Amino acid sequence: MAMSLKLSHKFNSFIRKFTLRNILVAIPLILLCVIVANKAGNYVWNHITISPSSSAGAHVFYYSNEVNSSDLTLNKWVRFPLLVPKNIVGTCEPNCSPGKAPDTCICYPIKRIACDQGSVLMTENLNFYCDGIFLGKAKTRSKRGVPVTPFQYRGLIPEGYAFLMNDHPDSYDSRYYGIVGKNHVTQKVYPLF
Repeated sequence: MAMSLKLSHKFNSFIRKFTLRNILVAIPLILLCVIVANKAGNYVWNHITISPSSSAGAHVFYYSNEVNSSDLTLNKWVRFPLLVPKNIVGTCEPNCSPGKAPDTCICYPIKRIACDQGSVLMTENLNFYCDGIFLGKAKTRSKRGVPVTPFQYRGLIPEGYAFLMNDHPDSYDSRYYGIVGKNHVTQKVYPLF
């Protein structure tokens, strides 16, 4: 019993010191963040986006509207407008907006450049390869059970184009809509967590 009380007293003492130390460190950091946020205005907050799906791996991203096609290289993350069949996403809102045609949505997916211009992209059955390296496999039905047609390609990716995808097996990406022109990319994206 005496040992238990002694350990309990030491633990409570440790927690008080730990908490006090954290508070003394946290207060100046919080004040600094508030000052920086006020100086920066809404710039930082207006460039943070939360991915509605887990297919990108991360959920929070910082994005830049300053896009230079020479910066869009292998393994960089991008965001762009994409016309998606409504039956793939289910409902346009809240993550997409209705397209001009009643059966489409305009979405802004976040994808990674998995195979870049000048590389050899090949499909064998449902498997995709970039310069002989396995990228992933396409499906014939979406996660919602909707039939999808996998993209077929055998050859060099032309200059100014890229094959975009995420590692998640249910990601709706270039495995279905094909290579994308880099001039369609509207934002360069940096995963935060």
